[in-house]
Amino acid sequence: MILIGRLGGARAGRGFTLLEILVVLVLVSLTVGLVAPASSRWLAAARERGWQQDLRAQLTDQPLRAFREGRALQLDAAAVRQLVPDLPPDVVIELSAPLRYGPTGGASAADIILRRPGAPALKWRVVAMTGEVQDA
Repeated sequence: MILIGRLGGARAGRGFTLLEILVVLVLVSLTVGLVAPASSRWLAAARERGWQQDLRAQLTDQPLRAFREGRALQLDAAAVRQLVPDLPPDVVIELSAPLRYGPTGGASAADIILRRPGAPALKWRVVAMTGEVQDA
């Protein structure tokens, strides 16, 4: 009579074979190979959305800033770039007119175009009076 080990087979307690370990390593490698590029693209898109949201929030805050400081503000493309320190250096900012904010918080209308190589242009409109930033 043959006694069978606790795990139900004659190999109980001997560990894994080299073939089993290689199969697991191949499966892990394939999984990492499929997930890594997708996660890299996701991170790049998240960074892109991050600086865009930061810039939009800073532009939206400008009427309130002018009101708090009690003075008129005028921003050209270089001043807009300085609003967000982590703005990628390859982003080109174009304004239809300088952004003007009065001491009472009112704004003049202007269009903002953000261009980046290899990406579609992003267009925003600053609404007159309110300074709200809308998609154009």
